[in-house]
Order: sequence, then structure tokens, then C-alpha cells
Amino acid sequence: MPVAAGLLYPFLGILLSPVIAADRLARARAAVTAARTLDRTVRRTNAEIIDERLAVISPLLNELYQRLRPHSEWRTIDYGIRGDVKRFLSLRVGNGLNPQFVFSSGQRRAAGLAFLLSVHLSRPWCTWRTLMLDDPVQHIDDFRALHLVEVLSALQRSGRQIVCAVEDPSLAELLCRRLISEPTSPGRRHDLDLVSGGGASITRSTDIAPAMAGVLGRTRDLSAAG
Repeated sequence: MPVAAGLLYPFLGILLSPVIAADRLARARAAVTAARTLDRTVRRTNAEIIDERLAVISPLLNELYQRLRPHSEWRTIDYGIRGDVKRFLSLRVGNGLNPQFVFSSGQRRAAGLAFLLSVHLSRPWCTWRTLMLDDPVQHIDDFRALHLVEVLSALQRSGRQIVCAVEDPSLAELLCRRLISEPTSPGRRHDLDLVSGGGASITRSTDIAPAMAGVLGRTRDLSAAG
């Protein structure tokens, strides 16, 4: 009898193997379903967090957009989000128009700067108080460049450090005059050039005297007298 029972063990394993396989397959499918549910939950939670962040950014985005004045007629900007799980963000002006298709390159640049600055300013938890800009006035006309200078000046007065690289020497001097710590202290302009090895080096540093106080006031008085 023990021999006969021993002979039955392989056959019992063969009979039980489909049952074991089916159980393991069911467990694997349940694990895959649970993982997909978790993935969808994480993505949806992330989308909700993005929606909340954008709701906070929206008023600041509109304020910066109006200050930079990318367009003379479309004075406000909004955003739209497509997709439930995977979110796609797009800006809108006017009657739901996408600035990418109706703005010039300079206008798109100004609208993009408004969005990026609003994101930078809407992070109260971040201790990084330095804003670094690399040629932000590219494709922007002089009118909007002056508005950008005034926005950066306001940010600098709020306690932020502004590091800005531009190609136009006149604009660089204007930034030096507007982005100063004290009304009577000079600004400093650093000229950079490429060196061997592909790096950059300061070739010259120049102190820029601050603008004379009351110049615009005296100009208005002269215009009124004329």
C-alpha cells in the first residue's frame, strides 16, 4: 500500500496543477487591476493638485499679463485644461483663442513671461529668492521691454534678487538703473564673452549711475509750460 500511494503522488500533482495555475492567474489579474486603479487614482489626484495650483496662479497671471501688455485689445488671459487622467494646459485670450496661433512671436514671448513669473511668485513655500532670466526680451519690442523692466523693478523692491542677461547694452544700463538696492547707489553691469574651452568670463565691469531723481517731473513741467 505505501508503494501504491507513492505512485499516486505524481498523478495528484498533475490533477492539482491546473487548479493552482488558475488561482495564481486570478491573483495576478487582481494585482494588475489594483495597480491600474492605483495609477488612475494617483494621476487624478495629481490633476486635482494642478487644478488647485492653477486657480491660485490665475489672478497673478492676469495681473502680470496686463502689466506686460502683450496685446492692445485682449487685455486678459485665461487657461484651459484638456484630459481627465493626462492633463494638457493651454492659454486662452479673447473668445477662447490660443495665443500660439494669433499672437506674434514677441507677444507670445510676453505672455509666456507672464505665466512663468506667476508660477515663480506663487510658491510661498520656496526660500529661493533669486530670479534668473536669460535674454527675456528676445523678439519683444521696446515698448513691452520697458514694461518688463518695470515689472522686474517691482519684484526687486519686494526683496528678490534679479539676475538678467541681455544683449542690448542700452537695455542693460536701464536694468542697472532700475534694479538697484538703494536710490542713490549705482548699478553694475558685467560684460561677458566666451573664452577658450567654451566657458564665459567677465571682460569688463562698469558702474552705472542711478537716474536723476525727478527727471520725469521736470519734463512734465516743461511740457506744460510749452
